[in-house]
Amino acid sequence: MNICFHANCQALGLQYFFERSPDAHRFTTKVIQDFQVVLGEVSKEAEREAIEEADVIFYHALSGRFPVDEWKPAKTPVMIPMSVWHNSGPFLTSATSYEWHLIAEYARKHSFNDAVHYAVHEADMGYAKRWSDNFQKMTAKERRERVPENTRISGWTHEGIERRMHLTRNHPTTEVFVRWANLLLEHIGMRPVESDWTKRMHDDLNIVGLPCEDFAPSGACAILGLGWGGDDASNQWNYDVARRKLKEFALE
Repeated sequence: MNICFHANCQALGLQYFFERSPDAHRFTTKVIQDFQVVLGEVSKEAEREAIEEADVIFYHALSGRFPVDEWKPAKTPVMIPMSVWHNSGPFLTSATSYEWHLIAEYARKHSFNDAVHYAVHEADMGYAKRWSDNFQKMTAKERRERVPENTRISGWTHEGIERRMHLTRNHPTTEVFVRWANLLLEHIGMRPVESDWTKRMHDDLNIVGLPCEDFAPSGACAILGLGWGGDDASNQWNYDVARRKLKEFALE
């Protein structure tokens, strides 16, 4: 069986754990990241070849449809739309320009350093609203694009309060990839990864090795009631974020 993932960078994590299924000898996997096709890093010819060879295609829909225009397959693969994991709620880097303007006003009334501290530790930078909005968009997208109910993952969002499930707003931790891959494997009649991954996924948040990482500041932890983040290293990261944003207002 040939399996193609046509999706964003989340496909790399899914492929990683598909290849660790006890049934991995029964299939091959290819990943086409849509943004690489757009940027010309992957040719349209390579994209077409991957999907033409596929018996099963897992994909992230674009405007409710498979994102390859005028595709007339020589054979008819099984087409399975997937959830898109996304939550910008815990991250200061996702604050809006309006919220940063409020921090800039605080700096003008107090001081640059006071505003940096306020942004990281005290200010409500839209955390709860973004969390709720992102969850609603995830669930609506799953329904609209007819993601099979047994493979939908938006319901896990609330678990991200207690433990870290996002490296960045759209890069999941190992736990999400393991659980998600298992749902998809079982959906096509393949065995899930072995149980030892259940322990390992909590020991290493980024086994897949996705680039980039973001961190939740103390303010997000207090407002959202997070069971993770807000440590010294996370706050130091966010101090730098706040300093860079405030410098855009020529306040230093």
